[in-house]
Amino acid sequence: MERASSEATGRRVWGGKLLMNTRVQKVKVAVYSADPVSSAGLREYVRQSADLELSEDAPQVRIMADEGRLVPVLQNLNEYAGTDVAQILVGELPSGAVVHAVDAGLRAVLTPRRTDATSLARAVRTVAAGGTLLPPLLVTELVRHINRVQHEVLVPNGLSTSGLTTRELDVLRLLAEGYDTAEIATKLNWAQRTVKNIVRVLNSRLDLRNRTHLVAWAVRNGLI
Repeated sequence: MERASSEATGRRVWGGKLLMNTRVQKVKVAVYSADPVSSAGLREYVRQSADLELSEDAPQVRIMADEGRLVPVLQNLNEYAGTDVAQILVGELPSGAVVHAVDAGLRAVLTPRRTDATSLARAVRTVAAGGTLLPPLLVTELVRHINRVQHEVLVPNGLSTSGLTTRELDVLRLLAEGYDTAEIATKLNWAQRTVKNIVRVLNSRLDLRNRTHLVAWAVRNGLI
């Protein structure tokens, strides 16, 4: 039987058939806990998952065990704030601290007594893919915070949570309804030049080609 392989291409020929290597890309994980027992337990959970790999030097995901005190938890989260490292807390987090924690990169909170190798691996894969796993109470607090920011900061300054101004959103909605420049200017009581400038600025900022592309972008992002 003919047998050959090519490491350079990642392909293998076996019995005259070309096969592709299907190696799983492992997620690199770091574990931190001041408690040696907790640290050893979490590391063992990581080792039990074939698609996870312990890596303290260049982790994609960092798992922390709750030390029972809020200040050390937030301080440890801040060590990776501003990086691409997604963080998981195995422990309790007061709802009042969730905004600070999420700003520092927290993406999942797991209850210690319900955490095992399977649930931890699932959480790691979720946050590595850009997702979150937060208890309902923390999600509620995040929504309340967004609402406060919107009503107390954004709206008074003509902004929105989408990153667009209310003027830009008004133009987008009317474009989506099929109105042309003159009609939009009449409805909003603006000069046509103002409408044209808003469309031009949006296309330039968002790297879009034309009005149709702009409306399609707004629809995809749930703005209209």
